[in-house]
Amino acid sequence: MSIFANLKEHDDIKDTTDTLGGGYQPLASGVYDAIINYAYLKTAKSGAKAISFEFDVDGKTVNEDIYVTNRNGENFYTKDGEKHYLIGFTHVNDIALFTAQKPLSELDTEKKVIKLYNFDQRKEVDTQVDMLMDIVKKPIKLGIIKEIRPKQVKQGDEYVDDPNGATVERNNVSKVFSPKDGRTVNEVKAKADTAEFIKKWEEKWTGVDKEVKSTAVTKPQAKAVKSLFS
Repeated sequence: MSIFANLKEHDDIKDTTDTLGGGYQPLASGVYDAIINYAYLKTAKSGAKAISFEFDVDGKTVNEDIYVTNRNGENFYTKDGEKHYLIGFTHVNDIALFTAQKPLSELDTEKKVIKLYNFDQRKEVDTQVDMLMDIVKKPIKLGIIKEIRPKQVKQGDEYVDDPNGATVERNNVSKVFSPKDGRTVNEVKAKADTAEFIKKWEEKWTGVDKEVKSTAVTKPQAKAVKSLFS
């Protein structure tokens, strides 16, 4: 059984709609063709699970941990009595559909050893991870945003915005598109002939930085459609 079997799509949750949302030099905001260098399962101290990605974009590396569950192992949240998928789950599920032609809940992992930075040893060391081999080395098209956000500094057991106003720039996957024709998962499901949403995304975000006012994080509190994507 897949390790992601509990992350099946739910009949009582509406499909996520296409929304425009909203040294090291991050990529400018835009749509990019990428290759997935690696994608492995990662668990936070809180218990929330993420897929740690490394994308190759024209020789430039983009890394992001995309969370697919909350601390309770759920791939959704509830707002005003209605369930909604976590945006991270939607992104990773879309990537799975476009690259492996099956949803995340049907993907298996394999033990692999890769070089990862170890903060205790302060260097890259061989590290065993649970790799999603079905999507590794596969092409994908991504809407990537450059974010400018407050730098985080640790104070006691909490992370707070830098009191001196320092900021950091980072890339964030905002939308996933078909590497073949640029359609979204929703457009494929609707059997749309052309990719329309990608044009709207590019019009809104290409070359635009997204400013995030605060990212302070307090200490942690104790239906398959694969045939459409072949």
